[in-house]
Amino acid sequence: MASTRKESLAARMAPPPKAAEPQESAKSPKPARTAKTVIDQSFTSTEKEFSKRLTVDITEEQHKKLLLKSVETGKKMNPMIRDWIDSL
Repeated sequence: MASTRKESLAARMAPPPKAAEPQESAKSPKPARTAKTVIDQSFTSTEKEFSKRLTVDITEEQHKKLLLKSVETGKKMNPMIRDWIDSL
């Protein structure tokens, strides 16, 4: 009896079957991915304004200074660091 109960629970939780999508007879081939296109795409991301991540190790004292400056100015640390980089 337990297995019947489990089966019915699994059947209730299963997603509904997807409708078959119409298939196109003539699909255009995807353009070849070259090193240049991959690099260009990595620098021209339209999905995110900030597409690169940077990890920097700092001391506790440096973090405290940055945090205090952030509180004083009312600005988050990330924009402060980005503004500093832009000023270089």
